[in-house]
Parts: sequence; structure tokens; C-alpha cells
Amino acid sequence: MKQRSATLVLIYGALLVIGGVMGFIKAGSQISLIFGTIFGGAVLLSGWAMLKKKKEGTYAALILAFAIDALFTYRMMATGKLFPAGVICILSLVVIIILALDIRRTQPKKR
Repeated sequence: MKQRSATLVLIYGALLVIGGVMGFIKAGSQISLIFGTIFGGAVLLSGWAMLKKKKEGTYAALILAFAIDALFTYRMMATGKLFPAGVICILSLVVIIILALDIRRTQPKKR
């Protein structure tokens, strides 16, 4: 897997953790803190696995990004607010596209 994809996943995971902490500080949301650190930590672990050239890390990051995107798409539709749900939704979609393209490029060609 590509080094750039791993770096993107690590940044994405860090932003999720930071977002959870910010949600706790600004709104007192313990749920934001808990889920931000759990999902962000899991994404960071998958990014670390990607740096170690383990393809499982890419698949784990892709699954996590899908789950996070689904959750925040629902939240954006329920609240109608672009921040923070819409921003995380868009960021997750970018990560999904890049990881899917990365996986596609590494698949053996069929004849």
C-alpha cells in the first residue's frame, strides 16, 4: 500500500481524536470524547499497520471510514448542520475513495 495513503489515514485518525476532544471541551459531550478516541484510535492503529505494509490495515481503515461516514451522514441529515457532521462526512468520503483506489491498484490483473 502507498505511504501517502497511510499518512492520510493517520491524519484522519488524529482529526477524529481531536474532534472528539473538541466536542467534549466545547459542548461537554462525553459521547464525542468516547467515540472520537475509540474510532480515532482504531483508525490510527490501522494507519500504523499500513505503514508496516500490512494490507489488513488498509481494509480496516476502509471499513472504519465507511462506518464513520454512515454515522455522520445520518447525523448531518438529522441536524441539517454542516459542522461538524458534514465536514467529517466529506473527509470520510475522501478517505474511502483514496483507499478504494489504492486497493484497486494493488490487485493482480486478471487476464
